[in-house]
Amino acid sequence: MSKNNPFFFEGKYASGIGSAHTQIKHVWPMAIIMEGFTGTKNDLDYVWKRLEISHADTFSMHESFSVDNPKAFTRQW
Repeated sequence: MSKNNPFFFEGKYASGIGSAHTQIKHVWPMAIIMEGFTGTKNDLDYVWKRLEISHADTFSMHESFSVDNPKAFTRQW
């Protein structure tokens, strides 16, 4: 969960882990949730902030979303 991972992306609204299977600079909300499970209590505010941003006014969790534009997400269902 760092810059040592080639699929770690940071942007204007979020940071996190994506994959070769999603678009560049898109991160997985599920990876952000895993940060919440494995991080410290101090990390939880940043986890929640990114998850709240990721729903992009749909109130759904998407497969991935852009770290620079949360309204650019994959799999709207």
